[in-house]
Amino acid sequence: MSILQVSSLTKYFGSKLVFEDLSFEIADSDRVALVGPNGSGKTTLLNIITGQTEPDDGSVYITSNTTIGYLEQNKDFNLSVPLWDFLSEPLEPLFNCERELFELSQMMPQLAGKELEQALEKYNRLQVWYEVEEGYTARSRLNMVYNGLGFSETDKHRTVSSFSGGERTRIELARKLLEKPRLLILDEPTNHLDADTVQWLEEFLKSYPHAFLVVSHDRYFLDEIAQKVLYLESGSIKMYRGNYSDFKKQREQEEKDLERAYTLQQAYIKKERELIDGARETEKAQRIAKSREKRLEKLEFIERPKSRETLKFQFPFVGRSGNIALRAEGLSFSYSGSRTIVEDASFTIKYGDRVALVGPNGAGKTTLFRLILGELRPDGGHVGFGASVEVSYFSQVHSFKDEENTVLDELIAYKHMTLGRARDHLAKFLFKGDDVLKKVGSLSGGEKSRLILAKMALTSGNFLLLDEPTNHLDIESLETLEEAMLEYPGTILFISHDRYLVSKVAQKIMEIQEGTLTLYPFGYRDYLLAKKNKPSEAQEKTQKPKEAKQPSASRLSPKRLEREKAKVLEEIHLLEEEKTKAQEGLKDEKNADDWEKLAALQDEIAQIDSKLSELYEVWLELEEASS
Repeated sequence: MSILQVSSLTKYFGSKLVFEDLSFEIADSDRVALVGPNGSGKTTLLNIITGQTEPDDGSVYITSNTTIGYLEQNKDFNLSVPLWDFLSEPLEPLFNCERELFELSQMMPQLAGKELEQALEKYNRLQVWYEVEEGYTARSRLNMVYNGLGFSETDKHRTVSSFSGGERTRIELARKLLEKPRLLILDEPTNHLDADTVQWLEEFLKSYPHAFLVVSHDRYFLDEIAQKVLYLESGSIKMYRGNYSDFKKQREQEEKDLERAYTLQQAYIKKERELIDGARETEKAQRIAKSREKRLEKLEFIERPKSRETLKFQFPFVGRSGNIALRAEGLSFSYSGSRTIVEDASFTIKYGDRVALVGPNGAGKTTLFRLILGELRPDGGHVGFGASVEVSYFSQVHSFKDEENTVLDELIAYKHMTLGRARDHLAKFLFKGDDVLKKVGSLSGGEKSRLILAKMALTSGNFLLLDEPTNHLDIESLETLEEAMLEYPGTILFISHDRYLVSKVAQKIMEIQEGTLTLYPFGYRDYLLAKKNKPSEAQEKTQKPKEAKQPSASRLSPKRLEREKAKVLEEIHLLEEEKTKAQEGLKDEKNADDWEKLAALQDEIAQIDSKLSELYEVWLELEEASS
């Protein structure tokens, strides 16, 4: 059943056509990714669907019982409301219903006659709604989303306005997930999320009971969550079945088929024209020629496949370095003697290695790059490049000496060349026409990334040091960057949150976490398997849960922390089983008229919820102490 129907949608901005005659449907439980180049109109389409922008033509039909939750990109909201209250608000009707059910269950044993009948009718009505809305799991959902998106116990009482912009995006995402709309629309939801939180979001969306429409440049994420792909390009849209990788294969095959069909038709037309033009002056030959002419007139012509504008470049290579490209021995660094970034780290990167540096936000990845470049002095040990190493460096902080410079001026100042050559080079990075006259300070994040890459493409080296080179790039530009990295014969060390890029390019994974640096001699998928299968005390030992006061997490050893976490998780598991049994008792028709039993079950569930809440907090404390 369709919950959203988009019909013949057309939108202009001034005289510029954004898209024309778009039509598609989304059914309940559809899991759809919306992809397309930057500037193709994805956000505009979402704004039209949600009623924030009016189309110039066409219509959007949403079924009457369909609620929409829209996570906008870069939306700024400022509320002086405690975080926990803000996130709890969508669930308040369920909590109120829960209290009302309990009050009715307490009251009904004292009622009789019509009053009892009315109370019973109300109780049954409320209970049906409560069950349909999954009220029994409301508190566990709240805790799951809260913890899953990385909020701490101390965050509960902070006002929303006190959080940073990136944190507010997470707050808004949490709110939308808890609202549980029938159509969830997410515009770049993985922005400002670390890898662990993105993985949590993937699992959440996989079990989401309703439809969602997601815009994201994170191809790995789309592979995990999408079952359909809407592709918006050049003003038109098309639906594909499968995840992003499936879509890509289908799209590539379509382009090959279209190119082949066009080539064959052009060859056929050429041959027919030659036969028509070469017809003899006989009546029979003229009749045949006219017949061929009519066939050509009736022919449905195939348009020449449009060539898409994408980045076109290679990283210049100066020649190989020595066998050892980069080496660290006993490397240590901390900020002001407090937060340790890296401690006693030793590693070797050899010529030709492609290494991805991964780790949580704030772990010190960029700081390690600054140590490598000599911008920071280590507290102990040393790190240095090998013989004949020449570095090309891409910084995630796009800083330019003079932001009043035009794009053209910036390139020429970096590498002296003629205006014609500079324009030709910039065109490879999609700066064409008047784009080259834009001031650097007015460029978007994506344009600044492309300009930095354009400058790097003029710098010969044999060691690429790339800090988040994929920021702000659209998917097709990402794929071009991947190809350039794969074709590079030298050494690459790069930081990226783009797991698709990491999995495709990296031959080795270097992980930085809590001051420890670990170099894994294999690619991303094997790295994930190694992390998943790493034995722990919690996995090796199973202990019977017992009621006990939890010791202070900060005083526990790592092994003791894992044992305590295992205990708490087991307790949570047992309590959730008890809660399920109690909920089944509430639903059992045998208990429908047993008010005392129903009241006791309600009390039991409330007590279990209280215990679960305490255990969640204990587990969170233990998790924070071990992370």
